[in-house]
Amino acid sequence: KTKQALMKIDMQDEASQAQGLDELRKLALDKDNKNNDVAQYYLGLYHWTRNELTEALDIWKNLVASQASEKLAASPWASLAQEKLAQRSMLPESAPIEAPAA
Repeated sequence: KTKQALMKIDMQDEASQAQGLDELRKLALDKDNKNNDVAQYYLGLYHWTRNELTEALDIWKNLVASQASEKLAASPWASLAQEKLAQRSMLPESAPIEAPAA
């Protein structure tokens, strides 16, 4: 389902993009979705690539925090989010982050 949402976001049609983003948000927020960590990571990345850094960082912080109590192994998606958060923390607060080119 996450992959389908991402494919819609990549379409040229604005209505499909909006639908894909809505689906991705729902998947990321669904606590019953066993793959919501994947959706959270990509939702953060969506905002990151659009220079909506506050939204991206908030999503990734929540993802990392949700994995803190994981007893077996933390999500690899949470690890990727943590790397992005670390990149941000290495820069002065006033320094803008350039999102990677899509």
